[in-house]
Amino acid sequence: MANAGSIIAVYNDYYTDGKIAVKREIASNQSVGHIEAIAQGQSFESILDIGAGEGAVLDKLNKKGSERPLAPSRYQPVASRRSRPGKSPT
Repeated sequence: MANAGSIIAVYNDYYTDGKIAVKREIASNQSVGHIEAIAQGQSFESILDIGAGEGAVLDKLNKKGSERPLAPSRYQPVASRRSRPGKSPT
């Protein structure tokens, strides 16, 4: 079984690799295209981008002129557990 150190080492330079950057650019362009196709000209006050990573999709939507600035948000399991009544964080 892999330990945390070996997994971290695999992803340490993941986002700095030029090949990955090209793939991420393609994927974010496709995602924006999908959103525009589904929205059909509608505007939204907010968009929840699950798995936003570095926020490339929201950045592209901002540059296209969304009504309000869009920003990525990170899911934090501890915060989720704290928000549930009667549940204590572990």
